[in-house]
Amino acid sequence: MILELAVKEEPLYWGKSQPEDPRELIDQCAFYRLIGRFDTHLSNISRPMYIISNHRVILPEFNQPFTSWRDSPYTGAGFAHKQSRRYYFSSEFICKFYRFSTVSCLLTDKESERNRTELAHEEAFLKSPPSGLKVPALFTAGGNGEAGWLVMEKIPGELLNDVLASERHIDREKVISVLLDQLVILEEHGLYHDDFRTWNVLIDDNDSARLIDFGSIGDVQQDCSWPVNIFQSFIIFVNEIFCENKSWRGFWRSAPLSPFQLPEPYSNWLTAFWKHPVGEWSFALLQQLFSTKDALPAASSIMDASDLWVRAQEPVLLESQTQIRNTDARVVRLESQINELTSLINIMGESIQTFEKREYPPQDVTTNVQPRIEIEQSKAVDSEEIMRLHTQLNDAQQEIENLRHEIAKIHYSRSWKMTKWYRYAGLQYYLLRQYGFKQRFKHLLKRVLSNVIYFLRAHPRLKQKVINLLRTIGIYDFAYRMHRRMNPGSHNPYPNDPQYQSQTEKQILHPELLPPEVNSIFSELKNKR
Repeated sequence: MILELAVKEEPLYWGKSQPEDPRELIDQCAFYRLIGRFDTHLSNISRPMYIISNHRVILPEFNQPFTSWRDSPYTGAGFAHKQSRRYYFSSEFICKFYRFSTVSCLLTDKESERNRTELAHEEAFLKSPPSGLKVPALFTAGGNGEAGWLVMEKIPGELLNDVLASERHIDREKVISVLLDQLVILEEHGLYHDDFRTWNVLIDDNDSARLIDFGSIGDVQQDCSWPVNIFQSFIIFVNEIFCENKSWRGFWRSAPLSPFQLPEPYSNWLTAFWKHPVGEWSFALLQQLFSTKDALPAASSIMDASDLWVRAQEPVLLESQTQIRNTDARVVRLESQINELTSLINIMGESIQTFEKREYPPQDVTTNVQPRIEIEQSKAVDSEEIMRLHTQLNDAQQEIENLRHEIAKIHYSRSWKMTKWYRYAGLQYYLLRQYGFKQRFKHLLKRVLSNVIYFLRAHPRLKQKVINLLRTIGIYDFAYRMHRRMNPGSHNPYPNDPQYQSQTEKQILHPELLPPEVNSIFSELKNKR
């Protein structure tokens, strides 16, 4: 289907009824791509035209049906890319379709640039891969100002994180060895994978592992997230392979950063690597030590006091983070249950009122006895229904009270108070990633200025001194405009517009407009203050 969509900016009577983003009308469709923008005879505003399909990927040089699609790269990704990415699958190909803005407007400039960069890196890498590294065939790639796309050959296999979750037995030795071979090849060409995670590794039926997400491969030697150092990220990856039965849910990664929790000989291998100076760390060194791990000294024999402290503290920190996240989830769940029960109480209350207000017509005693019997039976049934609803209502109210007590106990518990700064740090990190540094700085500045304005309102004399100071240094108008922007509801929309001001208002704002005698008196009074 090809659709031309009207836009809100068009100067027609129905313009105001259009959504802010015309894509909102087609966002529930599986696939849509901007063809271009075209003028119409109705106005000088151009309209976007989209090609839409629920069954096919339709690109300039590629048109094939897909069997499934999703807007997350792997199970558990959640809202990682804010629904700016879509993935289309068939038995022959995988299509990645990344948008540079979303209907929800939640995508930050940094995240938009990441979408562009990853597609460009992946296209360049697949066109010219390092020798010795097997990669899928590239079918097509392209983009426009709104989105970019890439279609490549589908590699058989299953994501490593899904394999670990299914508790399928795998040859971990082989997986690590094969992945090290690939990481060393990349390193020899000055390339590094900045998102080395279990969901970016594909495992086939023979337990042969392959790196995917080639858009995350670049020449910068650092991870895309915490802990930034790619070798520390690799150690966490190895821990995740061996800690699949752990229920840790850390803020960033759910496995230890150190090698001390691993079984031998893998703890010996990574501890030997850990003991090298950070400047000497490389995947070539990891591979060299891996080949001799059985002959390396036991990790416990070369640990010092700092290593012992790290080994003791890491599980505690991960467990604390897990409890914080579980507690937060429990609070959200309890609040949701309270809302549901409150709605149920309102519905039952309305039902009770309906039953209680039901009227029965008076009956003549001389009439047939049967209708009176039926009415009495109906009254009895209604009374039972009212009693049942009252019982349910009381039970629901009691359950709400119990849930509120549970939440109160959580909020007043020592662990909740002790982990306050953990939760605050996690929230700030999440908000920083979601909105970017610029938006968070604006938010902080607005909060600070709001507190300053509130303080000045409570101290009129100080407020007047500040106003006089702003007038003296010539930035009063700017400060006043900022104040209006932050408090739009508390101001006349036309305070400084001469056509909306009386002569008195003008003279209050600009004393130089006062008659000379009055201005002289005003100046004397002002100086006396």
